Parts: sequence; structure tokens; C-alpha cells
Amino acid sequence: MKKLIFLIALLSTILFTHTAFAIEGEGTEESPFLITNQEELSLISDFPACHFKLMNDIELQGEWHSATKFSGVFDGNGNTISNLTISN
Repeated sequence: MKKLIFLIALLSTILFTHTAFAIEGEGTEESPFLITNQEELSLISDFPACHFKLMNDIELQGEWHSATKFSGVFDGNGNTISNLTISN
């Protein structure tokens, strides 16, 4: 049981640390996640019900897929995402 609790705590710490450093903001309406590059944009799949704000134009490279249904809010902030194809 102690090993399981330790493993859960370790995994939570790793996930929190990765997210905290990977993207600015809290994902709320008052403090949306701030998207500045393709890597940050890909994190939308991990937080599909959160608020996001695009901070600059992004030109996507390569193929980009997300199987997660997005139910959050995405503010384009007057910026453009190039090379993005959306299909059902």
C-alpha cells in the first residue's frame, strides 16, 4: 500500500511539474493557458475543458492530431494558426 501511495504521489508531482513549466496560466476564464507555440498548443488535448488564449501566430509543422473532444474556450486573440486541418 505504501508503494502505491508513493507511486501516485510521484506521478502527480511529475505531471504537475511538467504542466507548470510547459504553459503559462491556470486554464481558468480569469487566467487562461497562454499558447505561444506548437508544443503548448498540443497540451489542449490534456486539458480539453479549460480556457486558452493564443498569444501569437503559430505555423504548425508536421501532422497534428487530437482525439480528445474540446469543450473549453479558445480565444484566438486576433492571431492565426497556419497549416491546421480540422476533420470529424
